[in-house]
Amino acid sequence: MNFDFYRTFYYVGKYRSITAAARALYVTQPSVTHAIQSLERELGCPLFIRSQKGVRFTPEGEKFYASVAAACETIFQAEASLEAAKNLSEGLVAIGASETT
Repeated sequence: MNFDFYRTFYYVGKYRSITAAARALYVTQPSVTHAIQSLERELGCPLFIRSQKGVRFTPEGEKFYASVAAACETIFQAEASLEAAKNLSEGLVAIGASETT
């Protein structure tokens, strides 16, 4: 199982919509549906109850989302921090000079 399944689950849970998650992830709606179905198959339980109005968590999905959301948000913050450091928009600069200058 790869992180993309967890990330997809996170966005479907965040937006309570497969369509909105697909838009946020820049993928097709069938790709999101496939990822969620694969994750549910791997875990052995349904995570969402689907309806015409969107999706809602099953009790197992609600519990799982709390942990996945915390993990995803930590990873997203770490990626943003690394990107900022690479772009030199945050971090420390050390300047050294001798007494003779």
